[in-house]
Amino acid sequence: MDGLPVALAALGHRVMTIAPRYDQYKEGWDTGYWSEVPMGKAVEPVHCFHAYQSKVDRVFIDHDCFLAKVDGKSGSMLYGPEWGKDFADNQWRFTYFAKAVLKIIQELPLGGYVYGGDSIVVVNDWHCGMVPVFLSMMKKSCPKDWANTKSALLIHNAVFQGRFDRDDPEEPNTEVYGLPEAIMSTFTFNMPIKVGRTEAKVKRCINWMGCAAKYVDRILTVSPTYAWEIINLPEMGCELDDIFMAKGVTGIVNGVKETVSPMNATFTKKAEMPSTFSVKDVDEKKAELKAQLQEMYGLPVSAETPLCVFVGRMDLQKGYDYLLAALTAVLKNVDLQLI
Repeated sequence: MDGLPVALAALGHRVMTIAPRYDQYKEGWDTGYWSEVPMGKAVEPVHCFHAYQSKVDRVFIDHDCFLAKVDGKSGSMLYGPEWGKDFADNQWRFTYFAKAVLKIIQELPLGGYVYGGDSIVVVNDWHCGMVPVFLSMMKKSCPKDWANTKSALLIHNAVFQGRFDRDDPEEPNTEVYGLPEAIMSTFTFNMPIKVGRTEAKVKRCINWMGCAAKYVDRILTVSPTYAWEIINLPEMGCELDDIFMAKGVTGIVNGVKETVSPMNATFTKKAEMPSTFSVKDVDEKKAELKAQLQEMYGLPVSAETPLCVFVGRMDLQKGYDYLLAALTAVLKNVDLQLI
């Protein structure tokens, strides 16, 4: 949503990103656009804000289900009130989002005209999983508008799939989707609600990532290695490896923007680094940064002591359990600092 759209726009493509308006982004301006989508027996308004940055149209869908989760704003709590816990209405929220996305593609005039069906729609992860399904339905009902549209699913982490209990009375029923049972059954699986809980009770489960994988034209992911892993290793494919294998997965090298550089003063300022540095003075400046980090975390300031930093979630998927086990042995014989 950040670097890739800008890079595509720089190549001359017309590019738009669509995201929920999770916060009161100062860059976004009210478009004045209003439409509506059916949500079960109700009809919900579609309204959006817009910003034009680095030749990319940034569109934010404005709805209380996104913005008003915590004290009027979502802040960083995009998917749940706390880490590991989802909002009860996530299925409703992102079904609405998927329907609104297709409305905006066909109806929102930006720069004088709409994007329309001559587009490639790239959906990110499970939260956008219903977009390809609704797109396939629109291709059948409105072929003139959507016949040329292609779609791709970009997977960042196959563990997060958007699984919902099909038979839970507290969850939205098929009326919210507005899809016939023949379509609903194509993304209803028999599997545990939690990924990896193979010993857990198997239920009729709506799987949004599995749904998207079935309906898109292409599946993409963040590296060729990860593409191979989710196809060939069941523990990495997380019960969707058969679908990934059948469709095929293309890995795109996950790069870093050119502005992310210790030679870039704007970047170093945001990173709270005392100064820029290059290959010419890297030894001197990195020693200064190491001392600053040691002091910041209350460690003895020592140029000789190795300093290791682990950046990641405390999640088994990240391997921190292996790291801690290894450190128990390493620290017996090595003077080492770890953050």
